[in-house]
Amino acid sequence: MEEQRRASGCVRSMIKQVTIDQHHVQFTFSGSEQESAQLRKQIMTQCVSTAIHSVTFYNNTSQFTNEKIAHRLGLCVLQHQEGAIGTLKIGEPKKVTTDDIQGLTFYSNTLLFELNQHETIHCQMVVKSGTGKEHQKWNAVAAMRFKESDDGIVFDFNLTGRLTWEEIILQIDSFSKNNT
Repeated sequence: MEEQRRASGCVRSMIKQVTIDQHHVQFTFSGSEQESAQLRKQIMTQCVSTAIHSVTFYNNTSQFTNEKIAHRLGLCVLQHQEGAIGTLKIGEPKKVTTDDIQGLTFYSNTLLFELNQHETIHCQMVVKSGTGKEHQKWNAVAAMRFKESDDGIVFDFNLTGRLTWEEIILQIDSFSKNNT
């Protein structure tokens, strides 16, 4: 029976005692130590999510480099599919947040930087799908830990907000089925 369950590729059947509290997930995995390491790797590096990937700057007289602004934008959690385009154009002193970006919607309003007198910013950004293996900005989880217990291996991690627990487990089940 155990071999049949593992051969079916359904990781969900080996996950028990799931606790989800806002952005924190904990569960017990009944697979082997090797399967646990594989599951950890899949969750951290193979789940597909979206993030701002490319940023084209037309004007930036702020105190922040283009690279720093692009990096901050890439880490903001948004609600869009691949190919969505956003524009940021501000020419006055102000605290610039994700709400100032036209064409994209974010899960929370995040402070990006502050423009001072005589500073301007004008850039365009494109959303792309990717995985944590490519860059941290696509990671679905953070602070992944696991330890042995009498019931199996206990996984403990935080969600970044890019994917829900259900979306993660659906992708993991898909990986497992494709690899059997």
